[in-house]
Amino acid sequence: KGLKFGTYHSLFEWFHPLYLADKASGYHTRDYVEQVLFPELYTLVNTYQPDILWPDGDGNTNSTYWNSTGFLAWLYNDSPVKD
Repeated sequence: KGLKFGTYHSLFEWFHPLYLADKASGYHTRDYVEQVLFPELYTLVNTYQPDILWPDGDGNTNSTYWNSTGFLAWLYNDSPVKD
């Protein structure tokens, strides 16, 4: 009773070709975020419905690259764990 289920997910796959391409562009592209990270996070939340989601790191980028506000809007408004 009172035990919460949480998951950890690293934002990075440091050597993923799409991440490296985004980094090479000065983070003006977001292919890694859109094609890899977000699908993984959506699957994680939709499948396991964690009470706690703990991602880490920003890799010297900003919330715009990660689209943090977009993900948080989905998480708190539309996801299966919004309540």
